[in-house]
Amino acid sequence: GGMQVFVDCLAENLRRLGGEIWLPCEVTKIILEGSRVKGVETKEGDFANTDQIVSTAGLKQTFFRLIGRDAIPGSLTEKMECLIPSVSSVVVYLGITGSPLNDNNWGRTVWYMPNSNPDEVYGKVFNGGLDNAAEILVLACPSHYDRALAPDGCEIVYLFTVTSAKDETFWREHKVEFYNRIVDR
Repeated sequence: GGMQVFVDCLAENLRRLGGEIWLPCEVTKIILEGSRVKGVETKEGDFANTDQIVSTAGLKQTFFRLIGRDAIPGSLTEKMECLIPSVSSVVVYLGITGSPLNDNNWGRTVWYMPNSNPDEVYGKVFNGGLDNAAEILVLACPSHYDRALAPDGCEIVYLFTVTSAKDETFWREHKVEFYNRIVDR
């Protein structure tokens, strides 16, 4: 039950196949030797010698920031520069007392869309805007289906809404405000 089960399964298989996972660990640079991966450097100054990595960063962050533009062939750089980010989402994780599904007689996942025209909201987001009013909001309670995920009388709640891709500075400055809007909704 819950999204974490999928991630745990991936991690278990990676370790079983001889891989290592370093948590929490911020990678600051992917080291290449020629055109092959040689390892990664971390914020703490550690080095992991490896010929394979899995990057969970975005394409541009992985290639332009972690590898570096100078190591990327010009034709590939041009193609990556032209890419338009897809709609992203903001997820708020909550632990609450009670059960919104039971208390309101709702189904497994609840879609809240006071604006009856989702194309309008998606259009705004595709053009770089934010769904500031949380006009598309999805509420999911994985612990409702797997009671082992939360103590008795409590639920884990995930709230999802759509947003355009923004940079780290934007989210550092607006994260709390945006999350509060979602929770208030």
